[in-house]
Amino acid sequence: MVIRAGTTMGQPVEHLSYLLTGIITTERENSHEVFEIYVLKMFPQVFTVITYNTWLAVLVLIVNSVSTLTLCFSDQIIIMGSLALGNYFEIFNERMKTHKGKNLTPDQWKTLRVDYTRLCNLARLLNDCVCHLLCVSLLIHVYIICVEMHQGVVSSEWTIFIPNSKILESRRTNEHFSLSHYVHAILSFMVSSLRGCLLCLCSVKIYENSKLPKRSLYEIPQQSFCNEVDFFLLQIQKDHIGLTGSHMFLMTRRFLLTMFGTIVSYEILLVQMKGYNSRKNP
Repeated sequence: MVIRAGTTMGQPVEHLSYLLTGIITTERENSHEVFEIYVLKMFPQVFTVITYNTWLAVLVLIVNSVSTLTLCFSDQIIIMGSLALGNYFEIFNERMKTHKGKNLTPDQWKTLRVDYTRLCNLARLLNDCVCHLLCVSLLIHVYIICVEMHQGVVSSEWTIFIPNSKILESRRTNEHFSLSHYVHAILSFMVSSLRGCLLCLCSVKIYENSKLPKRSLYEIPQQSFCNEVDFFLLQIQKDHIGLTGSHMFLMTRRFLLTMFGTIVSYEILLVQMKGYNSRKNP
């Protein structure tokens, strides 16, 4: 329930902060033109191509909000599905622990192996349904985190990026910069980072829990060992069950550490580039 509330409320709160920041920083020279100035500033990528119209501006705001909620909903689908299937593997592992140290017949081992195979097939079915969604969602979160880090380390201008190509008005750091911009920038980075970490850790749970029965198989008595146990152990070792990103990479802790190391390397590179540019152009 806590995870569901966090994934549901995090993005709308961040989106509301984005809208309020735009409203607060809009210059109010004429009260009748505030809405037009606000929309033109928040969505220049649209109205540099299309002539401004009030009803079109309202439609753009609606599409922008729906897109933000859609991203939140897609993350929730992946997280809830991962937690549910991970719990099924945990239940099966508890069942395996009840047979630890007992002499089971080959038919009993075959029943356990068939049940495990059914869980694996269910995991493959879930992966086929959400693998492309997971890949897109993960790329979006990594993109947002990298852009926020780029703004905080290198850029001499503050430009706030969040999903759906939202751009706030750029302002140089030596000019007056409202507190609302700083609050939104910090909130956006925190929400994106927390949701990205939550998405990764929950999707990894399926792979990790699918390997848990292997511990129980290592501790069975010699009298209970048979070909079914050998087949079962070989299946767990060779069959890698878990969610993938468009069938290109498997969500494991090793992959998460690799991705985290890449982001840290990117951060270090940005710091070095900024130091080099500051020395070259004092």
